[in-house]
Amino acid sequence: MSAISSSETVSFPIIHLEPTSVNEQDPLAFLYPEDMKREFSNIPTFELKIRSGDLLKEARFVFKDLKNKSSDEIFTFCENLSEEEFSAVLKNINEPYVELQYPQFRTNLPIYVSEFKKMIREFSVGAKTENVKNNRYADILPNDATRVKLSDGKYYNGNECISGRVIMCQGPMEKEIHRGNITYGNPTFFQMIWENRSSAIAMVTNYVENGFPKCARYLPSIATHQLMHGPYSVKAKEIGAEGLSSDGKERLTLEGITVGEEILQELRKEGVKVSELEISKDGEVKTVIHSHITNWEDKKGGTATAVAASVRFLLAMKKPVIHCSAGIGRAGTVALVMAVYLAALEYLKRGEPCPQDLFPKTLASLRQERAHAVQTFDQYRVAYDAVKILFALPLVKSVNAMIKA
Repeated sequence: MSAISSSETVSFPIIHLEPTSVNEQDPLAFLYPEDMKREFSNIPTFELKIRSGDLLKEARFVFKDLKNKSSDEIFTFCENLSEEEFSAVLKNINEPYVELQYPQFRTNLPIYVSEFKKMIREFSVGAKTENVKNNRYADILPNDATRVKLSDGKYYNGNECISGRVIMCQGPMEKEIHRGNITYGNPTFFQMIWENRSSAIAMVTNYVENGFPKCARYLPSIATHQLMHGPYSVKAKEIGAEGLSSDGKERLTLEGITVGEEILQELRKEGVKVSELEISKDGEVKTVIHSHITNWEDKKGGTATAVAASVRFLLAMKKPVIHCSAGIGRAGTVALVMAVYLAALEYLKRGEPCPQDLFPKTLASLRQERAHAVQTFDQYRVAYDAVKILFALPLVKSVNAMIKA
């Protein structure tokens, strides 16, 4: 494989590299791993293997004094126990529920102990009693270290990823519960967007898939209508050939953002629905661009060209919010492409070849920001293809490797 030449036709011209600015010895060879499937299976996931609610339920069974205690009290009690003390109590379990529900606790007590300790240390906020009902999936919690924090202390299941460049989060739910109060709509989702001054939302799920709800309908279906999400008023208009409105362009320009029409055209060509959102609060108005890949099924790989076009768009945006349903699989695939592409560019700018393990190391790092990002091998393979497209490399070399994988 030769170095990228400035004379080549580049589909996504974010940067042009001269032949002398990169190592001539396959600087992008990392895009063609010998065994992609094995590489993916060896990347740690960093997620909880047992659902947080089940861990708490078992703790209440195991430790009689915790029967009516809150998650905070359970965390405090259990965190102060040594693993030996924890295991000693578990060995004396006589509850048939525990034995039937989780027989592995008797045969492999360290699994339970390590999982509980891990939840306390790494996923404690999402597992709190007052927050669990705001998690779409009981086993998908935000890592504490990178969790999105809101000014009033409210909770949303999302993480700041790629060193804070993007937000990965779950899709909005049909209702939110904060401090015992039920709110229909998604004010916390829009509060997150508002406070982080995000200029784009990338939606990579449908509202309903195969008869199952995946995401609340948080946008108005008619351009002349508006939806209220607490104090946030949201209007939406699909962007067609006419492009952004003059008001939208002006607001984005004030934020230092320029959206090229060729980027919007590329998204539409790939079947990505693009809308201009007008979000208002207390008389202030913000413009946010909403992209929606509608033909990407849960846990499937998706279309690499659509992912690449979406990433090209998101790279021009300020702290975009990327969500699917759980906020890990499809959202993680898009974020991984962004992260790998940006990391590879840094190596190439310095005239260095990219490390052969750039992809797995980048995904491992991303999973430390949001656990279990990229759920399936199909998604991982599409991420590879999307990065190749961004670098305008031929895909011919990877065909045999993919068949073998």
